Amino acid sequence: MKKNKIITSLILTTGIVLAAEKISYAADNDLNRERSANVEITEGSGGDANPIDPYPPTGPIVPVVGSLGISSATDLYFDAIPLSSSKVTRDALYLRKDNATGEVSPISNITGENGNLPEVPSDANTYVPGYSVIDTRGTGAGWTLTLTLGDFIQQNVASGATAQTLKGATLSFPQVNAITNKDAVGVENKDPKVSAQILTAGDTSSKVLMAASNQGEGMGMWEARYHSRELTLSDDTVVAKAPIQLTVPGNNYAGVYKADLTWNLTDTPRATNAQ
Repeated sequence: MKKNKIITSLILTTGIVLAAEKISYAADNDLNRERSANVEITEGSGGDANPIDPYPPTGPIVPVVGSLGISSATDLYFDAIPLSSSKVTRDALYLRKDNATGEVSPISNITGENGNLPEVPSDANTYVPGYSVIDTRGTGAGWTLTLTLGDFIQQNVASGATAQTLKGATLSFPQVNAITNKDAVGVENKDPKVSAQILTAGDTSSKVLMAASNQGEGMGMWEARYHSRELTLSDDTVVAKAPIQLTVPGNNYAGVYKADLTWNLTDTPRATNAQ
């Protein structure tokens, strides 16, 4: 079993060559000619995966070594949670890349002046929380993408102090539809399945988030997007809100916390309801 693993966020090429075949001239006469068109489609390797249109995509897209890999997996950011005696939930934020510096920063969901949310541009420099997989093996053999959530550990702790762990935190993923490039063909009923999952911080078990469990599913590049608000995409279509959500119980310590998201892609198909 091949295994592809990343802790934050992995190339696509299409090789086409003419295959030399014995030429047949059956049924030839002065008024008819029968010939053949010949091509070989090879396993993809090298190059870069292209973002899926319409924008905004998940991202940034990263190089994938080989023909099966994780082509994007966003870092997740959430607006600050004020301490209280009860649990609080926050939606994962859109991200925006600064062209000048290359830095990626979150776009807050907190209302500002006049009660308006900060604008979310629908272009290639804006990233939707989510992930994508590229499969250019050309076999249709399937694959499974899983995720494990580590402990949320307190950051920037003073010298000699003990870093706290965020107690009882969970990360929930709703069920969404996987999308692919709109010019792809032969994908009807071949989309990988994305499942709803709840991950508990520090639980070492992995959850299946997206899987191509049947022959022919998941070929090409597929993406799962989780929108924190209703958004108009670059082609003017409107998508519904379906966010990744962080829930934190009350009575935790104040501070900035960070947890590792460990993504694993294997070439062994599993159903999305399998753990």
